[in-house]
Amino acid sequence: MICFSEIFVQQEYDQIFRKIPIPTSWIDIGCNCGYFTLWLIEQLTKTGLKDFNAMLIEPDPIHGDSIKTIIKKNNLDQKVTYYPKAVSSKEGTVEFIQRDFMFSTLRSVHSSNKQSIKVESISQEQILNNISDIDLLKIDIEGAEFEFIQSYSKVIENSKHVAMEWHSWHSGRGGKKH
Repeated sequence: MICFSEIFVQQEYDQIFRKIPIPTSWIDIGCNCGYFTLWLIEQLTKTGLKDFNAMLIEPDPIHGDSIKTIIKKNNLDQKVTYYPKAVSSKEGTVEFIQRDFMFSTLRSVHSSNKQSIKVESISQEQILNNISDIDLLKIDIEGAEFEFIQSYSKVIENSKHVAMEWHSWHSGRGGKKH
């Protein structure tokens, strides 16, 4: 429920959309349960816009049922596509560490004694085949940001706006490890 509170109660994205227009095409990488997309749809509805296209990417299977339920119960099947995959510099299967409190991540970017699960990765070509004209690219991938920037440059280039949560303990460093 922390993610829900951050988006709907604390309104953490409101400030961004005072500076950029509400997108009608977006990709949410590390979408958790899909609440950001629900929030964006609410914002679009307030403006009268009903035509949009969204792609949700979330490798943690814990959130898969919630995402599918949100899509189904809100009749979003034709407008929102969900991929239970990870972004990674490696193609195919990658190791993913599930952790409590929204900190699940790729094993390649954060070592842990926890057992990992295997998840499929998604290529930038697969992403661009789904949405090529991207109004907003939202990224919250718990330390894999540097890897994303290195491996998904075409996705970034095809995005009008990028909103990224940056973690300093990623593989490219840039800050103290927390």
